[in-house]
Amino acid sequence: MYDILKFINSPDVREYHKDSRFTPAQECVLIAVSQKTTVEEKVETLRYILNHYKKEELGVETVSENDPFEILDVDQFLMEANLTLHIWEELLKMRYDNSEKGVIYAANLTEKGFFADRLTNYCFFSSYDAAYHSLLRQKQEYLSDADLKDVETYGTIYRIILDNQEYNHTDADEYRFDSEMRLVQVFGSMKWKPVEVEEDEMIFTLESYGFYLPLPFQKGDIVKVESPFYETYYGVIPYGPDEKSEELRKMNKTLYRSLDVYDESSGRFYFTDDSNVLQLSLCNEEELPKEREILKQVREVRKGNMDFISFLSMSGAEIRCSTRE
Repeated sequence: MYDILKFINSPDVREYHKDSRFTPAQECVLIAVSQKTTVEEKVETLRYILNHYKKEELGVETVSENDPFEILDVDQFLMEANLTLHIWEELLKMRYDNSEKGVIYAANLTEKGFFADRLTNYCFFSSYDAAYHSLLRQKQEYLSDADLKDVETYGTIYRIILDNQEYNHTDADEYRFDSEMRLVQVFGSMKWKPVEVEEDEMIFTLESYGFYLPLPFQKGDIVKVESPFYETYYGVIPYGPDEKSEELRKMNKTLYRSLDVYDESSGRFYFTDDSNVLQLSLCNEEELPKEREILKQVREVRKGNMDFISFLSMSGAEIRCSTRE
């Protein structure tokens, strides 16, 4: 048997749902979007679920793919779930396979929150092993430096097929590692699209699915959003579970929620709608960075202890519309 809670990144959300019962379809989605467990663990658990439950036991109606009002067909879900599993299994197998001609590997280790967007940021290798050991050597340099040993990093390896005229030149298989150098995410290139699917037909993997997941937070709570790859950011929960508007949001079957976020570099507030609920944890007073303490005032506004006009006059902050980060 398996413990589905280990796929929930947030300790607060995990504790809140320690007695919850998810449908098998919801468990498949939690496995796919988790950044806490290794890809090998995902493969093993997803394979077990797909082999263990019958169609009518999956509870496909409890999850959604992009459109929250779409009626999802169980055969479509099974096809895309099995496609997800197939991609993961193949990528794990093919990473060590150097028999295919014209394959190179690009590797980069960088600090969490930074992105390697230039060719000079990468080193190139003829095998996955060589690329991975390069990442390990770079990681060891961090661990051996007293000033850098606590800096969180993440690694990326791209498997690139040369002379590839069938797909876009940026298309490649991607392997992502957390700060402990565990492989926690893989993404397949366009070649993984099933050949029997029409060219203009949209086929998704489980990463694009979601469902409504109750949270242990109240309106006005300050939370932190932690990821193996992105810099931790902080925000305020804008809506409480007791509000009528929450009932409407239950119809939006997604694992992403809105937060009030402050950007100290620009002095602006952002209303985000793409914060992964599996990464949300309560932030106590000591954890909140000094440059984000203005969120305490936002908390008071959301809790109804301060009116919005007073907040604006006190903070001098600029409000900006919703954005995708």
